[in-house]
Amino acid sequence: MIDIPPEILASAFEIGVLRWGIRYLPPMCLVCKEWNQVVINTPHLWGIIEVTTNSHAEFLLDQIARAKATSLTIFVSKGVLYIHSLAPVIRGLVALSPNWIKATVPRTLLNKCRWADLRDSLLELSVTNGSEASESSLFFDGIADTRPFHPPALRHLSMDYAYVFHPEWDNYFLSPLIQTFNINGNNNEQVPLSITVDQLSKTPNVRELSIQNLHHRPFLPEKTEKSLVVYLDSLFSLEVEWVEFPSFLLSSISCRSLNSLTIGHCPRRIWRLWPTVNPSFDSSFRTLSPFLTQWCNPKFLPSSLHSLKLELCMAVADIPNLIRFLARLPNLAVLALIDNALDYQPEKHRPYTDENDILMALASPSGARSGVGGWLCPSLRVLHVEAEIDFQQLLDVVILRGCYSPEVESNNAVDSVTGPAKTLRWVIGLTCSEGTRESREQLSGLVEQVYCTCIGCCFENCAGESILLERIKCFV
Repeated sequence: MIDIPPEILASAFEIGVLRWGIRYLPPMCLVCKEWNQVVINTPHLWGIIEVTTNSHAEFLLDQIARAKATSLTIFVSKGVLYIHSLAPVIRGLVALSPNWIKATVPRTLLNKCRWADLRDSLLELSVTNGSEASESSLFFDGIADTRPFHPPALRHLSMDYAYVFHPEWDNYFLSPLIQTFNINGNNNEQVPLSITVDQLSKTPNVRELSIQNLHHRPFLPEKTEKSLVVYLDSLFSLEVEWVEFPSFLLSSISCRSLNSLTIGHCPRRIWRLWPTVNPSFDSSFRTLSPFLTQWCNPKFLPSSLHSLKLELCMAVADIPNLIRFLARLPNLAVLALIDNALDYQPEKHRPYTDENDILMALASPSGARSGVGGWLCPSLRVLHVEAEIDFQQLLDVVILRGCYSPEVESNNAVDSVTGPAKTLRWVIGLTCSEGTRESREQLSGLVEQVYCTCIGCCFENCAGESILLERIKCFV
């Protein structure tokens, strides 16, 4: 047997337990005497505890006993608390709550614990399964709010919508030490913008922020709140998905160090629960234009942005503002646009120019004239477009910017200097049925990879899709 250091083996076993559960360990113990000793002498391997509706109480109680006083990483599914045979397991986990370091639990289980037992050890918390916040008197029993003096250990927090509207939870969970924050709202609840901004203001050093299924009320805040902006200077990654009126939220965030931005599946419709729209509601906030315009301001501009993905969230009127925004992002490496607002329909729309068509802007030597000047997104390496585009326009972009594109000889020294950098390496989109066979072959010869996202091609290439996505991350 290859001589592998025990600490390396222990780390490998931990990955195995996280992936396949505790059943991963017994076969490892049978491999050899040395591996068996590593398992015996590493109690925290037994501290990775998963409780599901199919779990056996006797086995889990034995695992809890083996874990001893080690740190615990627990995963409890939502239906477990209703299974009588697993009640001793739940009691055992609650008794050991001071040892929790990572927990994914339903809110009903969390309310059986005490915050005093968790605040100094729990590093990662994901609260699931909540339609409303239940009684929390036990959870906060005898605890004064010492947050300004002694922040909790919590670094990674995922909040179910059960806690979105309860400042009591915010005051204890949220602190400047939070690095990852996920807010998962309720599709049918309306949220005042001030609540979301207040939550974000309590996590000023967050690095990864995800906001999903959150719907702000379709009217502007009061005058005292209109200028309310939260500054997240450490934010690296921001995802906003299924958020109604996203410009409300994004216009209230300044994150100039942002590296990756995703806005996806944001519906553009009048709020269904309002018979008439409030007179104070600015209809432009149904689009992305207010946020794009605001983020062009140097006080908001994330000039180091490397990855931008917009999916089913744009209006046709947003495209000129999107081009102006891109004109200020010279470091952008990955651009993904998936939206029928990009459909090429010359019979319906005004004449297309490099000011209102993204592909024409990318092919124009003055596409970034409204920003830094010169070519739009000069560092672009991955271009992902899913819409009914003009394939020839896409080919024109790749001919100019593909990493294998031949240099165009010119007698004009100025032209050679101002030509686009040959940085584009991957093209992603609905490419297999567009254009002619010759044009598709030409496209494939100009870049490293052409990846088609149609259903048929995805089925054929599903094994390589995850590898492709991982390679794309290298550019970000």
